[in-house]
Amino acid sequence: MRILNHLEEVKGIFTRSKIMYAIILFSFILLTMRMFWLQLYKGDDFYRRGKNNFILSEKIAAARGDIVASDGTLLATTKSAFKISIVPLFFASGRETHDNLKRLASILHLSYKVTDSIEKKLNSCHGRCKYRPITILDELTKTELLKVVGYLSNMPGVIFSPFYTRSYPKGEAAAHITGYIAKINSRERKQYPDYQLDSYIGKTGIEKSYEKNLRGTSGAIFHVIDNMGRKIEMSDIADQELPSSIPSVKGATVTTSIMASLQDEAAEFLSEHSGAIVVMEVETGRVLTLASGPSYNPNLLCRRVLPTMVWNQYSKSILRPLINKSVSSTFFPGSTFKVVPAMAGLYHNIITPRKEYLCLGCLTFGRETKCCWNRGGHGWVDLRQSLKESCDIYYYYLSKDLGIDRLTSFASLFGVGSVTGIDLPSEERGVLPNRSWFGF
Repeated sequence: MRILNHLEEVKGIFTRSKIMYAIILFSFILLTMRMFWLQLYKGDDFYRRGKNNFILSEKIAAARGDIVASDGTLLATTKSAFKISIVPLFFASGRETHDNLKRLASILHLSYKVTDSIEKKLNSCHGRCKYRPITILDELTKTELLKVVGYLSNMPGVIFSPFYTRSYPKGEAAAHITGYIAKINSRERKQYPDYQLDSYIGKTGIEKSYEKNLRGTSGAIFHVIDNMGRKIEMSDIADQELPSSIPSVKGATVTTSIMASLQDEAAEFLSEHSGAIVVMEVETGRVLTLASGPSYNPNLLCRRVLPTMVWNQYSKSILRPLINKSVSSTFFPGSTFKVVPAMAGLYHNIITPRKEYLCLGCLTFGRETKCCWNRGGHGWVDLRQSLKESCDIYYYYLSKDLGIDRLTSFASLFGVGSVTGIDLPSEERGVLPNRSWFGF
């Protein structure tokens, strides 16, 4: 009985094996027929396409969104331009690479430093890198492009593409509001891994705070190029199939609360002086003007190549034009702080509007003497007169009567020592000198 069972099992295995062999044989026949059709029947056609033509995918940068004032005045926008790129696979071909670079440098007036940098990129380019265009110039106007296109049209691997440049119509007047854009660095690429090496990104101001809104969505266009890297007109290759182009989408428009005319006046008033001017709407808290002086020209900082002299002028100036003093710097509040102890004194019943303190010009606290701006003194002053005359001695007395705990506690209610939450980067918190700050 056991032997019969073994015989049946062997017969079953043999039957299943025959079926498997039949499937393998049938699949092999199909693959052979497909290979025969591709190699012999369509081989010449595929060889011609593979040898002569190559589909190049070219990224189309999106126009960055506009930044506008409350009345619609443009603070930042984009302008059309053109760029010249080279495809390493076709441009760099052995010994001709150096000759091609010399010719390219001669036509485009490239410096030796730029040419040397491009040659190093080409020599270190391997694998997929050879298919990615390398930008040579990206801020050409239509007139500038037309001057060189005739000389470069027959050079292998050279392509011309539309491009956008950033423009700041208000220039220095609104620089600390808009900020500026520049090429992305290695630290920023970690934060934005989907950005390319040649992408531009907001560095300061609204450009940085609203980067994701302003950026837009890049598109792609596909070209057929021959073995020399030259674009082929579609009419010449009607049978060549191309993927559909992907249109780019412009970034969103960011509308600010800034009044353009008021901003211009504030910027003109500051000019080259160091300081800051902020004008707010009392009822809503909207910022109508935010100026910092001296300012800088964002149209220079957003260029692909920034002159060293310009950068040194901005970065090494003791007046710190690159710092937004209205947001990213801290200063003693001065007499603007007087409203805080005044409110605290009324709240804690330390004073009434009629309570008076005697101002003799100076007041001694222990070993330290504090003086009013009016060294002659204001005499007896009440709350209304103290604010009108900005009497310092009145508030020295009032602060002493309040004590540090009640004064700093009330100041914190006004936001002293905390950020406002304004949608601009690098806001400084400020200092509220309470007991822990003094260390007692």
